[in-house]
Amino acid sequence: AGLEAPLIQIASISGGFGIKATVDNIGTAKATNVPWSIIMDGLVLLREKNGTIPTVSEGESVTIKSGFSIGAGPVIITVTAGGATKTIGGFMIGPLILLVD
Repeated sequence: AGLEAPLIQIASISGGFGIKATVDNIGTAKATNVPWSIIMDGLVLLREKNGTIPTVSEGESVTIKSGFSIGAGPVIITVTAGGATKTIGGFMIGPLILLVD
């Protein structure tokens, strides 16, 4: 038998009123207590949100959210979960975040 281990990846990031990211476990074992963060770099209030995903079973997806923030102009958004990181550019108009890949 091979070594069973969770493998976390950031599957997608979407904008709108706040940032939503989908975190997938593409490994062969359940992941527990997965730390995550969403950091927005730019002219942004409430620029960081973090937490812990209690469990992500193998093959399962979990959505994490930044919650409300407000800003103006270009932003760099970095999503991290369990060792995986994905960065995307965006533009904020008040509370609305438009993503630019």
